[in-house]
Amino acid sequence: MTVWSWLETKVRRFAGDPNAGVGIAFAVALPALASAGMFAVDMSKIYQQRSILQAAADSAAIASATELRIASADSRRVAGVAIAYVASKLSMDAPPIQPTTAYSTPTKAGDSGPQTTSATLSGNGDSVLVTTTYDSSNATVEVRVKEAVSTYMAGILSQTMTQIEVASTARMMGASPLCMVALDEASKDTLRLEKSSRVTGNGCAVYSNSSSPSGLAVDASSSLMASRICSVTTPGGKVNSTPAPIACPALKPDPLSYRKALFATCPLTLPPLVILGSMTVVLPPGLYCGGIVVKDNATVILSGTSGAPGGIYVMGGDLVVKDKATLKMLDSGAGAAFYFTGQKSRFDFDDEAQVSLVAPRTGELAGFLFFEDPGRADAGQAPLTYEITSKSVSQLLGTVYLKNGILKIDLDTKGPGALADKSAFTVVVTRRVQLKDGPNLVLNSNYAGSSVPVPQGVGPTGGVIAMTK
Repeated sequence: MTVWSWLETKVRRFAGDPNAGVGIAFAVALPALASAGMFAVDMSKIYQQRSILQAAADSAAIASATELRIASADSRRVAGVAIAYVASKLSMDAPPIQPTTAYSTPTKAGDSGPQTTSATLSGNGDSVLVTTTYDSSNATVEVRVKEAVSTYMAGILSQTMTQIEVASTARMMGASPLCMVALDEASKDTLRLEKSSRVTGNGCAVYSNSSSPSGLAVDASSSLMASRICSVTTPGGKVNSTPAPIACPALKPDPLSYRKALFATCPLTLPPLVILGSMTVVLPPGLYCGGIVVKDNATVILSGTSGAPGGIYVMGGDLVVKDKATLKMLDSGAGAAFYFTGQKSRFDFDDEAQVSLVAPRTGELAGFLFFEDPGRADAGQAPLTYEITSKSVSQLLGTVYLKNGILKIDLDTKGPGALADKSAFTVVVTRRVQLKDGPNLVLNSNYAGSSVPVPQGVGPTGGVIAMTK
């Protein structure tokens, strides 16, 4: 028997009762009272679910807009972050974002016009539609979340569901270029400054990807200065930095992970090319499978892009400069990229080495000064340490990308010294960064002051994230 049949029977029974005047009135009013009660229950359910969806949309908008600041932004990547956040907040499963007909497929940050991507989440018998619109020209991300909710009134009115839709928009404002990222997600030494060491980020942001409370550490004698300092986990102890570190989302994957290994290998173990004594040698780009050692006052001049487009020096062994030796570019138009491959190859700028380098302006590694084969990290190889113990490394113009490397700068007892301070800009993305005993690593951000390009994903792709609606 349905509710309405039951009510009809009661009304007829009351109608035949001479004392049923009050009962009849109550019976007549009962459907309205029941409807009002069901309506109140429905509204409470809708309001509660709308609040849950709105919170999920707000979190997703902020997280995906943050992606514009810290990574190579394209609509599908931005959408992937937003959809993952909504799925996490609602405890639902999100499908992978694939370039099918259901999705937009722009691939560059500069795609013109708003780009929209949609995906359906599922879980617990429910489904939620998430639609993300990325507008690169206005640096905004809108996240819309839509869910069909079953209600009592919908059933009475022969409707299957009531539609709830919420939206949230976040915008990137006040760009803060990204000039240093320490990638290790767990180490307590991901970014460490000690014993009078400094990192000076002039108008740019510094980022520690570690979830350890000690992943970003700056002792009282050292200092870290930047326009913005981020850490996945806010440091547990005192950090001598300006400004204070703030909590930021993890960079997963890292902002340069889209750059793959080169088709360049060194299959044989060869002795290094050793250049020593009071001699000057001009080296063209090419394969240096045994590495290069420059020492004892020798000078090596890199012809770089003046000798061949791209200017790539493939290193199968170490690049070592020491004992007052010099490594520099041929002329103001030259640029060189060192690609470290094989099981062991790294750089070591030791003692009183004089180093002044500029990244290529063209070619496969345009904008990169040092690039470690990412296959090392992918294979789980133990990280190698890239060392600078000379305070005469005045110019490192370009991007240093050592995905599985530890950049260690230790001036020992030589006194304080500035590194890379003569560069228009320097960007460092490496597994860990460790400084001690007096160095000041200067990260300038004068990108317009050089014709060397900045790889997409770092440099001037940053900003403060604000909710706009």
